[in-house]
Amino acid sequence: MEAVSTTAMNEPVGLVRRLLDEYPGAILVATTPEGMPIPVPVDVPVPRERCVQPRGLESFATAGLKVLADGLLQARACGCATVRLRFNDTTSAFSTMVTTHFIDAIAGYGVMLTLVVPDDDSGTLARLHTEPVTTRIGRMVRDGLGIIYRVDDALASQLGYRADELVGRRSIEFVHDDDRALALASWQALMAEGGTLRRLRLRYRAGAGDYIWFEITSTNLVAEGREVVSDFVDISAQMHEQERLADRERLLHHLTEALPLGVLCLDSRRAIAFANRRLPVLLGQPVPAELEQLVQIFEPACRLAFERALSEALSGLPSQVQVVIAGAGDQTRVCDVTVECLAELRASGSAEAGPGAIVCFTEVTESLRLRQQLEFEATHDFLTGCLNRAEVLRLVGAATSTEKSIAGGLAAVFVDLNLFKDVNDRYGHAAGDELLRAVGARLQALLRDGDAVGRIGGDEFLMLFRRVTTLTGAQIIGDRVAAALNGRIRLAAGPVEVTASVGVSWVHGRSTSADDLVAAADAAMYRAKRAGQHRAVVQAPDRERA
Repeated sequence: MEAVSTTAMNEPVGLVRRLLDEYPGAILVATTPEGMPIPVPVDVPVPRERCVQPRGLESFATAGLKVLADGLLQARACGCATVRLRFNDTTSAFSTMVTTHFIDAIAGYGVMLTLVVPDDDSGTLARLHTEPVTTRIGRMVRDGLGIIYRVDDALASQLGYRADELVGRRSIEFVHDDDRALALASWQALMAEGGTLRRLRLRYRAGAGDYIWFEITSTNLVAEGREVVSDFVDISAQMHEQERLADRERLLHHLTEALPLGVLCLDSRRAIAFANRRLPVLLGQPVPAELEQLVQIFEPACRLAFERALSEALSGLPSQVQVVIAGAGDQTRVCDVTVECLAELRASGSAEAGPGAIVCFTEVTESLRLRQQLEFEATHDFLTGCLNRAEVLRLVGAATSTEKSIAGGLAAVFVDLNLFKDVNDRYGHAAGDELLRAVGARLQALLRDGDAVGRIGGDEFLMLFRRVTTLTGAQIIGDRVAAALNGRIRLAAGPVEVTASVGVSWVHGRSTSADDLVAAADAAMYRAKRAGQHRAVVQAPDRERA
């Protein structure tokens, strides 16, 4: 970026005309001091055929717009500036580098003049100049009381009046009722300051009864014995577009608030930019001010998973993760979290800034609890809480199909209660159910990590023990099971004496099938029942069964 000489700074229009002469392919656009594109004012003495509608600047990439903004700021500071950037035609593959000169003409015309010079002569002017230039700027001259002294034909035409219908009337008469307080306050400030520019946006009533949005730049020259000169730029299209966008934002806001999801929006710096009302309800607490604080309410095991999902989303891959949120006391909440990148939030030409993200929370605490309950009911015996027949046999099958399990030693323990029918006959089936629950609890208390017990029918139970490396170890496990069930169990109907027949099938280092392992334990149980002892009987699956 480079500045132009001081001499040229004092002659903005002369500089523009010289540049137009020097570069036949150049075009001219005007902007407000804030950078909003507007048509070149009609009183700027330049060839009108070289002036284009400002919508052509939309063809500059996002990074280019930042360069343009930097150039505009430098021109405001020192009079003019020059930048280079790429122009891309959105309707074809055409692309070229252009040099853009910013010239400060605010003092004389209230605008910044922008000259765009292409590196080649391949029709950039025609590509930018895609629609006829229409006059959208007019001038009004008023006295110190706000009475209209003169209007040009352009403004009269825009408003739909004859010039003589406007002259002699106070301009405030034509201002929209909602804008009058702003118009009066601005006028009073302009009169108090003197010799300065003042800019505001107002709606003026047109002859047809509708209202037109204008951006009005007024210069107070009353102290010099002159009038207040105001340039009116029709910005109706821009304001209607802003209103349309505002309506869309309001609609999106209402939709976001109506969703049964908790919605969190992160900006490019990963700061929380928005959270809907539903989110604190799902979290069970207020939404923290910072993302780092929000992550801290997740259980430790979930924090890394969430950070990984967020990183994947910011790289362009939508991600999902489930997090557990610590609540008051022992209460916890489980949420499915979806993270998606908001690429449109990517900062203009900023290397350090990236895209933002939208994070949606769906509470699944109850559905997860119901699913776990259904899974439990599908795999467990409803009466004793032990595994059901299908599940315990499945575990035995899985263990016998794993070389590591067989190499480490497996013991299947078959348990059958003695005289269970007598308890049912003497005390009733409710007492029998109570006895089975007590037996199931005692058997579960004998399990180690990785072991299992299931009720396979009536008063029969099957247990699976892993890491049983010796026959002696298998015998000890069987005797421990028999001892746990040998003695008195107190029921609601009274105490009952209980014994059990226990058979153990043991395998170590040799492959076997689940059917053989269970059948051997069953056979060993019948041997124990015939022996009438309170000790378990152990046999290997390939031994002769009784």
